[in-house]
Amino acid sequence: MITWLQTTFGKHHKTVFGLLLGVIILTFVLTFGPSGASMARSEMEVQKALFYGYNLTSRKEVEQLQNGAMLSGALNPKDTRILRQNREDYMLARTAGLGMANEYGVPTPTVAQIKSYIETRSAFQNEKGEFDQNLYSRFMDNIKASGGRFTEDSIMRTLIEDWRVEQIAKTIAGPGFVLPYEARLRLTEKQSVWSAVQASADFNAFKPEVTVDDVAARAFYDASPVRYEEPEKVKIKALEFPFSTYLPLVPEPAEPALRTYFAANTPRFTKPPAKPAEGETPAPPAPPVFEEVQPEVVVAFKEAEARKLAENAADAFSVKLFRDGITYKSDAFKKLVEAQGLTLTDYPAYAKNQPPFQIGFTDYQSYMQVLNAFNLDAENYHTDPIRTRTGAALIIFEEKITPYVPGYDEVKERVLTDAKEEERRKQFIENGNKLKATIELEMSTGKSFEEAAKAAGLTTQVFESFKGAEIPAELKNNGGFEQLLGLQEGQVSPMVFKETQGLFVYLKSKSIPEISKDSPDLVAELKSMNEELSTADGWVLLTELAAKEITRLNPPKDLLNN
Repeated sequence: MITWLQTTFGKHHKTVFGLLLGVIILTFVLTFGPSGASMARSEMEVQKALFYGYNLTSRKEVEQLQNGAMLSGALNPKDTRILRQNREDYMLARTAGLGMANEYGVPTPTVAQIKSYIETRSAFQNEKGEFDQNLYSRFMDNIKASGGRFTEDSIMRTLIEDWRVEQIAKTIAGPGFVLPYEARLRLTEKQSVWSAVQASADFNAFKPEVTVDDVAARAFYDASPVRYEEPEKVKIKALEFPFSTYLPLVPEPAEPALRTYFAANTPRFTKPPAKPAEGETPAPPAPPVFEEVQPEVVVAFKEAEARKLAENAADAFSVKLFRDGITYKSDAFKKLVEAQGLTLTDYPAYAKNQPPFQIGFTDYQSYMQVLNAFNLDAENYHTDPIRTRTGAALIIFEEKITPYVPGYDEVKERVLTDAKEEERRKQFIENGNKLKATIELEMSTGKSFEEAAKAAGLTTQVFESFKGAEIPAELKNNGGFEQLLGLQEGQVSPMVFKETQGLFVYLKSKSIPEISKDSPDLVAELKSMNEELSTADGWVLLTELAAKEITRLNPPKDLLNN
């Protein structure tokens, strides 16, 4: 990996700062643009909205920022800071950190620093939280095989960005202040050796007779009518530019162009290996040979060129609507659509959390444009072009449907179903309390927890002699270990309802180590906790700074009509 890192650093001394700002970016385009939603018009025609040095109205810049954000999340999917924080708040805070890193000259990390940083990314760590070279290699292989816009270089740029942002976060927060006893507690937990048993009851298999009459259902509805609120929705049409229309315009490609395309998209043309005989190891796929797949390359090349033409046509159409001030459903609009032989396709009204996937958008930027329809109105009535499976399209605003809470009679069937499910859940939890009492009674007669749990119809899993720093995934992911922390040896936890399982944990044994105040492990743990606290505090500050800057940039509403 070091050789690859050195090569990458040689080619990319400067970093590309990136972050997808999602709906906020698109809102700024609408806010600062004179009229119309198209980002295809010249940037000179749109007032810049600089957020820590990033122009939120620049399409080119937004597209660069998008890749960094997506990769950042993919590289650290278990970051609890990201999981806890509102997605947009996190994105804005990260952008603020990048801008500050640029302003104050935070250097790029050294090869040794970035190597260490890579090993902290959860995408490359095993269940024990240790760096796994196989996971790293598999991640990189998948990136290469995808043939998409992400590359090893873009991964490196994102890692460098994240590293620099963390330096800013630590700097603005100052050193963390963790007390030695706190570090001792965490280190003790990590180095303690546990043995435990987990037992589970299947909620799906729990099917008691549940009846809910109309009075009870109405009471259930009246307790929280808002749970049935219909969210704000938007009704749209899609003005479609199918790439098939433009295929006849694509000239027959020359062989050099085909070979270049083949080299850039080789994984697309890899054939699966022959099915191995029984007992044999499957052979790896053979690298494709250009001459053997040339007809397929021609088809793919021409389709890619036709897609570009479709996108350009959609872009040009969008620009014409803006420049000529053509309003929706006007005679000029209808004539323009008819002249180009375009189709307006209806789609059902949708909420922000239920985008119409049937449109067939193919990338995140296009997905965000579909969501941007909520920022449109009768005057600003179309988005930028989006990429679709069939070519390109413009999203056209029809109407916005305000949220409302339907009356009981309108959602009666849903209420009855929900009330029954809630009652079943309640009975399941009550049954869990009875199971715990039954298990403990059986254990008092000399049976082991496993024997008592199995006799009660539960499924058990034993975890022998693991350290707190190496918690089995089955205990860690469902909250079982947190239950263990509150138990003494020989105790059974109350049942915890997790997704479709009712879970009990039993602490068989726990061995607590002696840790001296001069222990090197304790010194290292205290240092690590101080750094974690500093970074966390820094992210809080970055979030606050980003929120203030967004507020400063956001103009009064009456400017939208200027």
